[in-house]
Amino acid sequence: MQVGEWTKAEEMIRRALDIALKEDHVHVAGIYDSLGELNILRGNLAEAEKFLDMAVEFAQRRKHQWYTVQSMRSLARCYLAQGQLNKAVEKAQETIRFSGEIGDKHYANMAGFVLAESFVKQHKPEEAEEALQMIEETDPSSDFFVLGNIQRIRGLSAIERRR
Repeated sequence: MQVGEWTKAEEMIRRALDIALKEDHVHVAGIYDSLGELNILRGNLAEAEKFLDMAVEFAQRRKHQWYTVQSMRSLARCYLAQGQLNKAVEKAQETIRFSGEIGDKHYANMAGFVLAESFVKQHKPEEAEEALQMIEETDPSSDFFVLGNIQRIRGLSAIERRR
């Protein structure tokens, strides 16, 4: 069930995109990413992939590294939602590598969650656990968002092992 005014949200984001494109603003990549995320949430995965590809391409062309890793991680999430698990793994690993190059631990960890969940869905619990341990090693134990996601994915892994 979708709660909220999704159509209005999309209209507002598209208006922001129109303005940003006219101004050739760096935040165009972030707006494309937002449209991609909105479409993931709505289940419009082909449309989400299109916007996320545009976000990555724009961010790379503008050499905006933060938007690049953000959109790469979102694209990995989209592949996961589509069931394209090999592409999700590859994009998550690419995001982790690039995040390491630019020193962005947050997006490396966010991509690590996608990587671990992809491994769970591929019935590779050892690889999933390895990905989670890498996140635990680099993140403070006081980060409850991270801890909650680690436990969520470990729970998914336990369910998969019982099947």
